[in-house]
Amino acid sequence: MKRGITGPSCCALCKTESESLVHLFLECDFTKALWEMILQEMLFPISLKPNSFKHIFSKRGIAYPGFLKRKPLIKVIWNNFPGSVLCKIWINRKSLVFNDKEKSLI
Repeated sequence: MKRGITGPSCCALCKTESESLVHLFLECDFTKALWEMILQEMLFPISLKPNSFKHIFSKRGIAYPGFLKRKPLIKVIWNNFPGSVLCKIWINRKSLVFNDKEKSLI
């Protein structure tokens, strides 16, 4: 319980682990699948999936594959997609907890 609000004790997305920020945004099976799906759609290697909040929010962002340095538009997309993924994860969690809706990768 934080700030007087009691939340779910297990992850709303995977229903197997205790919910924490690290689990929800980095370790949950749903979250891992979402990161992997987006990386595959963008034709980037799965190995670029973030493994810490520092990795996501560092000023340089996730290390650029070499070819991105020459493509400004893709670099902008690359810099913004982690925040979009985190937002999608949070929206799914919120829908499950408060509206009892199904989770969705899309």
